[in-house]
Amino acid sequence: MARRRSWNRRNRDFDAAAYWASRPVCEVCGARKVRSGSICHVCRDAENGESEAQRELYEGIDDDIADLFFNLDARSIELMFKHYERDHGRSAHEYAVKTYRKWKAGVVRLSGKVADRLVAIVPHYITFDEKYELLEKTWKNRGKRRISVAITPYQDTSVALQQIVEAVDAVSVKEFPESLQHRLTWLAANDTQVAQQLLNRLFAEERRLVLEALTREVEAVTQLMRHATESTIRSSHTFGMPGLEVCVTVAEPLLPRKPAVAGESAPWAGCIWAAIIGGATLLFCICS
Repeated sequence: MARRRSWNRRNRDFDAAAYWASRPVCEVCGARKVRSGSICHVCRDAENGESEAQRELYEGIDDDIADLFFNLDARSIELMFKHYERDHGRSAHEYAVKTYRKWKAGVVRLSGKVADRLVAIVPHYITFDEKYELLEKTWKNRGKRRISVAITPYQDTSVALQQIVEAVDAVSVKEFPESLQHRLTWLAANDTQVAQQLLNRLFAEERRLVLEALTREVEAVTQLMRHATESTIRSSHTFGMPGLEVCVTVAEPLLPRKPAVAGESAPWAGCIWAAIIGGATLLFCICS
């Protein structure tokens, strides 16, 4: 009973106005008071809650996106924050505008829900070349793909290279991962035409790299096979490139044997009979 009376007395003596007047202001929003630490609960909540899907969307290129965001010109930043206000309301916009300089200076970490929302609209305000660089970096870092192609030493080099390029294209399209498809859609800002242009450029650049890396090698290997004095009819060579490994097998084709037709003598049968008849004739002449 005495303890309860003591608590009530302390509660009556507590001056809330004086207490909050002595507390520091949030370093992020600069508006709300902070009970402990340096960031208010509202701003702390905004910094948390980064979604798994969003994290996968820019995993591996998060620093690149941050650099692009912080290096946008003043006009692009203004348009981007207006876009942000349309999507998320005035209070969210005010928070983002107030915190932008602190994010840029590294005082406050750009993360959580706010980062999710801003990253989602960054592609609207960067150039096509910048979008492509982000896509290309992801493509090259997605792990090695191994492609096997068989050619013959008697093919023209350009024909053999075209066969290799077509095999690379087929595997690239077939094995294009779903996660990268989501990233492509995001970078294109949901514009299918831009997405196709980015994809076309990505595959065209890969073709160029393949031709650049393999032209001399394929020509040298096929020339070697053509002029080989040994009975080797098969040779395999592996060529490595960023994100790609191409195994080229050069094989000399075997001529197919003509199938025998019922009632038709083998092509060498006539030669045997001619030799037998000729020998008998010669023996008859000698004996006579």
